[in-house]
Formats: sequence, structure tokens, C-alpha cells
Amino acid sequence: MSIIFIILVLTLLFTFIKIRQYQIEVRAARFDKQRADIVNKIAKCISSELAPNQIITIALKDIAQYFPMYRVSYSTISPQGILSVHSCIPTENSPSIEGIEADLTIAPQYLAALKKQKILAIDDVETNSLIAPLKDAMIEGKTRAVLDAPINVKNNVVGLFCLDSASTQHWSASEIEIIKEVTSYIEIAIRQANYVIDIEQMAAKLKKYNHSLEEQVKARTAEIEIAKKKAETLALTDELTQLPNRRAFYQMAECQHSQAVRYCHSYCVMMFDIDNFKSINDTFGHAAGDKVLCSLADLVRKIIRKSDVIGRIGGEEFAMMLPETEIEEAKDMAERLRAHVEQCQVKFEQQTIRFTLSIGVAQQPDYKQSFDSILAQADTVLYQAKASGRNKVNCIA
Repeated sequence: MSIIFIILVLTLLFTFIKIRQYQIEVRAARFDKQRADIVNKIAKCISSELAPNQIITIALKDIAQYFPMYRVSYSTISPQGILSVHSCIPTENSPSIEGIEADLTIAPQYLAALKKQKILAIDDVETNSLIAPLKDAMIEGKTRAVLDAPINVKNNVVGLFCLDSASTQHWSASEIEIIKEVTSYIEIAIRQANYVIDIEQMAAKLKKYNHSLEEQVKARTAEIEIAKKKAETLALTDELTQLPNRRAFYQMAECQHSQAVRYCHSYCVMMFDIDNFKSINDTFGHAAGDKVLCSLADLVRKIIRKSDVIGRIGGEEFAMMLPETEIEEAKDMAERLRAHVEQCQVKFEQQTIRFTLSIGVAQQPDYKQSFDSILAQADTVLYQAKASGRNKVNCIA
């Protein structure tokens, strides 16, 4: 009987051990499945490019469901060591700590341990030396045991994923492992988000740089264009009188000549220069002579029409082309110019300078002659005017 009893006891004990082993295996399998579900869910969130704060919110909810006996929270840590609780899922026995801030610099050993990126499993805050300076505040907030998982980005601790209990707690290896794994995925999400931000910032900087470069090129192109136009103007403008120079006059006159020949229009050419200009220079100086030339240019501008072509072609010598003008009309204009000059008084260093013009006028006789030949005719009658006493208008049709 005793042998049968012993066999029965041993059988029951063996069965109990098997059942207990089975229960442990089932619990472990269930734990592994739940852990895999949480991790896979977070991994999918990362692959779907959700923002880190969204992934953290999902992770908090899943961990809170997995560990309903613990308060779950996420905090950030500033470079100055200030911890700020951003999200919290409390329990029935522990209130929410969301929005609370704490200065971790008063617990330098605890802060240093976090910066070493180590998971801290504190079974009892009242007896742990690392967290001693924060003990009273934590106990008041219903925290007696805490499991901290620092979040590391670019070798800096930027956040803290935390489980805490209102009673002392011996943190198991499986609890530490799942928090460690979840934290690693949150780090990946933050690094991925920072990478995207860095790329966007680089793209924005590149766009800004390209825009700045384009603006600089536009500005430089405008400067070059202005300088080019200025150079072209200078190349075609008499520096002293600001009238077209010899080159510009010939270009414009030849163009008008071609138009006149093409459409059988008449034109006249006027040549004039200042009488005894050398005497003015010798008597009053070259500065006075320059002022006389400028005064003559101003008078000419007042008399000529918009269609007329004027130019300084020599020292004191000027030429004018009068499109679609007959000889009598040209002669009247020349006489009017001569009269205005005769009445002109140039003030220079408390002296009054008077001067006169001799003018030669020629008309295009037919459409076979070149502009140069007509200009030469005007030049010839100009010198005839000078030879006959100066201050005269002389014409040839």
C-alpha cells in the first residue's frame, strides 16, 4: 500500500511539474507573441513614415496594455538636464505626471548613468543612491520603482521611455528586454525623422543658395548691361558737348541717306564752325574755349528738330543732317542758328565772350551721290563763307 501511495504521489508531483512547466512555456510564448506584436506594430509605423511623436504615442498605448499594472510615460531631456514629461498613461493607483518637469542636475549620478545610455532598473527609489536627491518628489508622485530606458540620438540622450510602479518592484529580464527593444525602434524613428529634416533643410538651403546665386547673376548681368550701354554711349558721344561724336554722326547720317535714296526723299546737310576759335583759346584759355563749345551745343539742341541728326565732327566743327528738308528751309534754320549764336554771351571768370558761326548748307542734288560727297559740298561752301567775311550762311543747291 505504501508503495502504491508513493507511486501515486510521484505521479501527481510529476504531473504538477509538467503542468507548471507547460504553463511557464505558454506564458513565455504568449509574452513573446505580445512582444513581437508590439515591435512589429512599431516597425510598421516607422516604415509608413509616421512622425516620431505618433510612433511614441502608439508605443505608449501598446506598452500600457501589455503592462497595465505600470504607469507608462515618455519624457525629453534638454541639454541643460531638464526632464519634461510629454506623454503619460497612468494606472488606477498612479496619477498622470504629464507636464511635470524635473531638474536632473540635482542627481548628477542618475543623470550621468542615463547619459551613458544604460537602462536603469530601480527596484526601490527609497534605497537607491543614484536617485536619492529625487526620491521625495518621486514618492510623492506615487513612484516607488522605475524602469528608465534612455533614447539616444547622435550620441546624445534626448528622451526617456519609462515604466514606474507605485510599489517596490523587481524588474524581470523580459520587462527590461521589451522596453529596450521598443526604445531602440523609437531611436530609429527619431533618427529617420531627423534625417528627413536634415535633407529638407539642406534642400531649403540649396534652394535659397540657388535663388541668391540667380539674383546675383541677374544683378551682375544688369550691371554688365548698364556698363555695356554706358560704354556704347561713351563710344558714340562727344565727352565735352554730349552731342553725338563723328562716328555716331556718320552712322546715323548714312542710315538717313539710305532711307532718302530708297524713298526718293530730299535732305540737306549743314556744316558750321566757330569763327576765330583759336583766338578765343589764345585769349581766354582752353577752359573758356570748352565753355564756348558747350554753349553752342546747348543752342543747337534748342533749335534742331527731333528728326535732325547733329554731331561734333572736329575741334570746333559741327555737322547737321536735315531729313526731308528743302534748301530754303535749311537756309532759314541756318540763319536762325547763326543769329542766336551772334546774340549769345558766354560768361567766364567775370569776362564775357562773344562768338559767331560760319555755316555752309548743301542739298542732295540727286540720288546718285554719296553722303560724303554732299557733306564735302557743305564743307566747301562753309569755307567760302569764312573767306567772304565769316558770320555768314552760304548755300549750294
